[in-house]
Amino acid sequence: MRFFWIIVLTIALAFSSCNNDSTNPTDNIDSSPKSATIKTSAGDLEFKTGTGSFETLHKNTTLSFTNYVPTGNQDTAGYSMTIKFKGNATGYFSYNDDNQITIMKENVVYESMYSVGKINVLKYDTVGQTIEGTFTGQFKNQSGGGSFSVTSASFKAIRLADERDEEEEPIIDTLVSYMEVKMTTVQGVNFNYLDDKLDGVAHYDEEKETLSLIISCRDEDYETHALMIYIYSKYIKKRDNQAIYFEDTKDAFMELFYYLDPHNLIGSARITKFAHNVGDMFEITGSGEIFEIPFDHKRGDVQYFKVKVLRKT
Repeated sequence: MRFFWIIVLTIALAFSSCNNDSTNPTDNIDSSPKSATIKTSAGDLEFKTGTGSFETLHKNTTLSFTNYVPTGNQDTAGYSMTIKFKGNATGYFSYNDDNQITIMKENVVYESMYSVGKINVLKYDTVGQTIEGTFTGQFKNQSGGGSFSVTSASFKAIRLADERDEEEEPIIDTLVSYMEVKMTTVQGVNFNYLDDKLDGVAHYDEEKETLSLIISCRDEDYETHALMIYIYSKYIKKRDNQAIYFEDTKDAFMELFYYLDPHNLIGSARITKFAHNVGDMFEITGSGEIFEIPFDHKRGDVQYFKVKVLRKT
């Protein structure tokens, strides 16, 4: 599920903050630039926040790191990282389908290569405490965007509550989401896509009036187009038929991943149906121009897009 980790990285950029009055363990996240420190052949990286949890269904641990913090100076360079390994204990983990690291560097995604390096988990503490370790490896962009090596790296993430399986906690089936895209690239290639059995999830913060939504194509479509839409917007009211304007600002933006390459969409959308309750569907339609990240070169026109995504929170 290679494309799934792109979703995790993107969500990490948007949901790493929490309310000041929360009792969640994330309130105690160390926001110093030492949650992860990485030395690479392409320059050093540091991440300010890191969280993770153990998934009881698939028996693996996933850690997410970002430079977004609730307050203070923000790093908008497009850096985030996900570490996944089997189990919930210390030990050495060689890279394979169960043990992977994905790094988003300047909005380009790099994945750990199986033959080089390993993950060393040195500490796996209780919920609210930390998961710590080191890793080395070779990282490659699968779309031909280059590679780099990690000579040394350390990480520290706050452990959140376990993600439970179906018998312990009901899980909303997200494989009912819908995505339709009609676009033309600057090379004149027409691309039409429609599927109504996709994995998608939406989060709405009623207090802050913010909406975050993400939907991706099926795993089997990864090799052909690797399509994903991510939408974030502030000032969203609890009503139907409200407009969102994507103008390359932090208040509202949309990213469209096509062949794994991230693009900003400059245009507009309309929430035709607001999901008032968890389990309801958000419905959004829109159009615009797409520009390559981070170079701002125009890559095409989206004549029309439509998404229907389940509200999870």
